[in-house]
Amino acid sequence: MPEGAEGPQVAAQNAWLNLPLEMRERKQWALAAHDKSPMTVDGRRASSIDPSTWSDFETVCQTAAARGYGIGYMLYAADPFTCIDIDVKDDTPPEQMQRFLSIVDTFDSYTEHSRSGRGFHVWLRGKIGDGKRRDGVEVYSQTRFMICTGNVLRARPIAEGGEALTNMVSQMSGEAGRRAKIELWGDDTPDWSAADLAANDSGELGRLFKGDWQGRYESQSEADLALCKLLLPLTDSPLECWRTFQLSELGKRDKAKRPHYVRSTMGTAMQHCANDACHRERGASFADAILTNHDQRATEGDKTTVASVEGHPDEAERSSNAGEAGFSAKPRNVLRRIDPPRYSFEDVPPCIGEFAFCYSQATGLDQSGAIVSAVVAAASVISDDVKLTVRQQSEWQVSARLWAFLCGSPAAGKSPSIRAATDPIKRMHEAEVRNWQNAIKDAPPEDQPTLRALYTSDTTIAALSDALMNNPRGMLMLTEEFSSLIGAIDSADRGEAAKNRGDWLRLRDGGGRQILRVTRGPVYVSNWGVSILAACTPSGLAKQMKHMPEDGLIQRFIPCVMANPDLDANGDARAAMAAWGQKLDWVFRQTEYFAGHLAFTSDAQAMFNAEERAIKELVISSDDFSPGYAAHLGKHPGMLAEVALVFHLFSTQDGQVPTNAISEATVACAIRFMRTVRRHAYTLYSSILSAAPSFELAQAIARSIVASEQPITTVGRDWMTQHCQGFKKAEDKLRREAVQILEDADWLSPETSGRRYSGWPKQFFVNQQVFQIFAREGELWRARRAAVRDAIGDTEQ
Repeated sequence: MPEGAEGPQVAAQNAWLNLPLEMRERKQWALAAHDKSPMTVDGRRASSIDPSTWSDFETVCQTAAARGYGIGYMLYAADPFTCIDIDVKDDTPPEQMQRFLSIVDTFDSYTEHSRSGRGFHVWLRGKIGDGKRRDGVEVYSQTRFMICTGNVLRARPIAEGGEALTNMVSQMSGEAGRRAKIELWGDDTPDWSAADLAANDSGELGRLFKGDWQGRYESQSEADLALCKLLLPLTDSPLECWRTFQLSELGKRDKAKRPHYVRSTMGTAMQHCANDACHRERGASFADAILTNHDQRATEGDKTTVASVEGHPDEAERSSNAGEAGFSAKPRNVLRRIDPPRYSFEDVPPCIGEFAFCYSQATGLDQSGAIVSAVVAAASVISDDVKLTVRQQSEWQVSARLWAFLCGSPAAGKSPSIRAATDPIKRMHEAEVRNWQNAIKDAPPEDQPTLRALYTSDTTIAALSDALMNNPRGMLMLTEEFSSLIGAIDSADRGEAAKNRGDWLRLRDGGGRQILRVTRGPVYVSNWGVSILAACTPSGLAKQMKHMPEDGLIQRFIPCVMANPDLDANGDARAAMAAWGQKLDWVFRQTEYFAGHLAFTSDAQAMFNAEERAIKELVISSDDFSPGYAAHLGKHPGMLAEVALVFHLFSTQDGQVPTNAISEATVACAIRFMRTVRRHAYTLYSSILSAAPSFELAQAIARSIVASEQPITTVGRDWMTQHCQGFKKAEDKLRREAVQILEDADWLSPETSGRRYSGWPKQFFVNQQVFQIFAREGELWRARRAAVRDAIGDTEQ
C-alpha cells in the first residue's frame, strides 16, 4: 500500500479482527475519539451506563475506519468480562515491570497492547463489582469504556479469572481500596466538554445547569438529583460527574461539598440511571426482536395507507408536529403478528440445504418446514451408540436425538414437508420388515431374529417399550398431528397419566429405563429414547397447551413456525429427494459400524463454550418476562451439541469414514441454526402461546391510542391509566418497558421539558401518522368496544 494517512488506519482495522469473537458478537461497542472519549456512530457522547448509545462491532469498525478513530468496548454488569488495565510508563522500574508481566503469565488469557503501545489489557471472565486501582494496575468489570487495539501480546481464548482474580482483587482492596470505596471512583476533574454542552443546552439539562428548578421540583435536592442523572451519561465516572455538577449553579452551595450528601445523591442517581437503562434495554430488545420483521414484511395495504398520508392536506401540520416531537421515521406496526425469519439453507449441511431448496422451489412451501423435518430425520437414523463428549470434565455426552414440530396454518404444508423428509425412512423401514419376515418364515421360534425398526407411529408407552427393547440404536416417532401425541401422553387409561408423562419426558434423554406395569410386569429398555417429529396449527397448539401441566414437555421441542406457501412455485425436486434418501440410507448403514465417541477440536470447544455461556445469560435475562421461553432456552446448550453431531455426520462425503473430531466450522453452522431456533421459539412463546407481557401491554396502549374518537397529540401516564385497562393494572417496570417499545417503534416521543414524575415525562407526543396508517385497526377496535358495551347493556356514549 502506498504510504499515506490511511495506512496506519487500515492496519488498525485489520488488527481489530484479532479481538475475541465472543466480544465482537456483543452489541457493546463505541468509537474512541482522539481524546479517548467514547462516541456514538452518529457523533454523540456514548455512556457506559446507557446501552442505547452502544453499537455492534461491525458498524463501529466501519465508522471508526472512515473517521480515523479507535474503537472501544463498554464493560457492563450484565456481560461476563473483566479487564485488567496495566499502565506501563517510560519510567516504570524493572521490578514493577516484572510484576506486570507476571500478571499476564498468571492469567494466560487474551492480552493486547494498549493504545500507547506500552501498557497491556488482560481480558478475563469474571465479575468484581466496583473497579479497583492500585500501583499502576486497574481492574474493571462494569461501567467502564475500554479502548481496544487488537494488537495482540498473547493470543489466547478469554480465560476464567477464577480464584486468581478473586485473590488479586482482594489484595487491591486493602487500605487504598477501602478509601476508594468510600470516595467516588473516577477522574477527580470535571468534564469540561459536558459542562459546556450543559451550559448551552436549551432543554431541561441547560435549565437545571443554570439553576432554574423552582416550579418543577419540590426541593433543590430533588433538582440536584435530576441534574446528576442528566450529567451521568455525559461523563465517564461518578466522581467526574459530581465535579461537573459542581460547576453548575446548583452545585455551588456548601451542601454540595459534604461527603455524605455526595455519596447519597450520586448513589441514588447511579441506581436510577441503571434502572432506566435496564428498562430501555429490555424494551429495545423486544423492539429489535419484534419490529424488525414488521419492517421487512410491509404489506401492500400499508404502502397504500402511507401514500394516502403523504398526500393528506394536513401533512405539513403533521410533519411539523413530528419534527417537534422527534419523530424521524414512519411508525412501525406493533399490531401485526410476529413472523420469525425462515430457516436458512446456509445454516445446515449441503445435503439438507439442497433437498430443502429444491423441495421448496417445486412446491412453494416454506423452506423452514423441509429444513427442520430433514434435520430431525437425519438425527433419527444416527445410532444412539454414536456419542459426542461435550465436556470431558463432567462426562457430559449427547446422542443425535431431536424433537421438533412444525406449526402453521392448514395451508402451510406441514404434513407434505414432513413426508418429503421422512418417506425415505419409511421405505428403509419397510425393507427391514420384509427382510425380517423372510428371516422368520422357516426359522424355529428360538432362532427368529428381532425386528429392526426405524420409525413408529404407536403412541403408547407399552407399544414403545416393546419396540425400543429390540432397537437400542433409537427410532423416529412420527406423528403428523401433535394433538394425538399429547392425547397419548395424557391418556388416563387405568390411572396412569402421571406415570405416562414421566416416561415420555425421559424419552428425550435416552439411557436405560425400567418400565413397571402391573399387567405386564417389569420391562427394562437399554436405551429409552426416540426422536419425534410432529405438526400442529397455532390455535390448536395454544388450546392444547392450556390443559397441559408446566413440566417442560413443550420446551423440549424445536419449533418451526411456517409461513403460508407461494402459490406460483415452479420447480422439480425429484432428483434432490432421491439423493436425500440415499444420504439417509448411507448414514444409517455407516453408523452401524461407527459406534464411538466424538469430541470437539480445541477451537470448536472454545466456540461452543462461549455460545453456551451466552445462552445461559439470555436465560437469566429472559426469565422475568417469559418463563416458558427461558425454560426452552435452558435446553439449547444440549440441543446445540446434538445438532453439531448431526451436522458433522451429514457433512461427511459419501464413501468417507467420519472423523472423531467436530470442527469449528461445523459448530459455527450449528450455532447459526440454533439462533434461528431461538427466533422461532421467541415467536412461539411471546405470540402463539403467550405474548410477552411488555409487548402485549404495548399493543394494548397502541390500540387505545388509535381507537380514540379524534386524533390526539399527546398522552400521559394518567391518560394511559384511564384508557387502557392493562396499563392501569400493570406494575411500573412493565409500564416502562411497554412505553419504551412504543418509543422505539416511533409511536411516542417523550416531552423533554417540564417536570418529571418518578422518572416519567409529564407527557409523550403521539406520532400523528398512526391515525392514518392504522385507521382500520382503530375502527375495528372502536367497533369492538361498542359491541362490548352493547352486550353488557352500557349505552353511555
